[in-house]
Amino acid sequence: RALLFHWASGKTRRLLLSSPVLGTRMGTRMSSTSESLKEAESKTLKLKHPVHVKFDYAPTVNKIGLQVSGLYGDSDLAKNDIVVGVNGYKLHQLDNKKMDAVFISAVMEAKKRGDKTLDLEIIKMNPKLSKSYKRSSKMFTKKKLPLPPEKEIKMVLWDMDNTFLAFHTRGVWFEPVEDLVEQVTLPFLDLVPRLLKAGFQVGVVTFSDAEVAEAYSDIRREGLGGEDLVTPLVEMALTKSIINSASSTAEEKKNAAKIAKNAVKELYIVGAFPEFRNQMHEFKNEEKMPYSKHWHIERVKDMHQKKYPDASRIKNSEILFFDDSLTNVEEAKKEGVWAHHVDPDIAFTDEDWLEAIAAIK
Repeated sequence: RALLFHWASGKTRRLLLSSPVLGTRMGTRMSSTSESLKEAESKTLKLKHPVHVKFDYAPTVNKIGLQVSGLYGDSDLAKNDIVVGVNGYKLHQLDNKKMDAVFISAVMEAKKRGDKTLDLEIIKMNPKLSKSYKRSSKMFTKKKLPLPPEKEIKMVLWDMDNTFLAFHTRGVWFEPVEDLVEQVTLPFLDLVPRLLKAGFQVGVVTFSDAEVAEAYSDIRREGLGGEDLVTPLVEMALTKSIINSASSTAEEKKNAAKIAKNAVKELYIVGAFPEFRNQMHEFKNEEKMPYSKHWHIERVKDMHQKKYPDASRIKNSEILFFDDSLTNVEEAKKEGVWAHHVDPDIAFTDEDWLEAIAAIK
């Protein structure tokens, strides 16, 4: 699991550094820009970065290097740049833990020697590409997808990062929410309104956490996580989907924002990062939050029961769940949930849905 590292940080940052609080696979998906390692190496630049200038980073998913997500001082380094080498040490093709260790070691060595700068090898990222990724053809809905069998399934849940969203926010998003709208997968946008209309319960369970976002925000920048991010993101994406849909009536297009807002109000959204919550909260009457979606799914079931007190509590066997984490999927399966693994490099597709429905039938 990657951690977002803010070196030479303050008290709050040190607390966050003690565990990978911003979730798993936090690196930006370089594959979205269609850059191979060979192409990346050919575009490396060298620059000197002041040792005292702090910056946040996260390892990229495909082991290219460390992508800069925040910068706190004057430097030729820029946000979204990818650091592939430091003081002669190569970072690419190392696993996340090793990459992080090598970088930290190089920084500490430089400080011990009294160096004023770090010699960085970087890849300059196109800011437009970093904010607006090209959709994969697999993100598009090619056919009208069947709904789940009503006798077996009552609820459908999705993870956010690399699942219904073809991007990883690193758990906290500091940019405009609009920048993520194009990355919401079209099968998800097609299914959510249809599922709600047919009477299914629908929700999002994610490790992205509003409490982490609050802890990591400051006067210079404000981040969003959990429900605070999912709500406006899905609302904006659904609005755009309704307006652009050939099947939408003129009246629906006119009232797209209102329709989307009402749909999102029906969603169950639970966002919590276990390691952060276990550090920051005392769980008096229950065990600590496990590193899975068990706690999240139980909270969704609680929310449903509170909303419909006369209805029976939803059983795990009545839930269909999609996640890009194999661990989350396997743990959910053990508890009787119909869980389906989504390829994190592609995110949620027609094929994921059809395979999951076929498995139930």
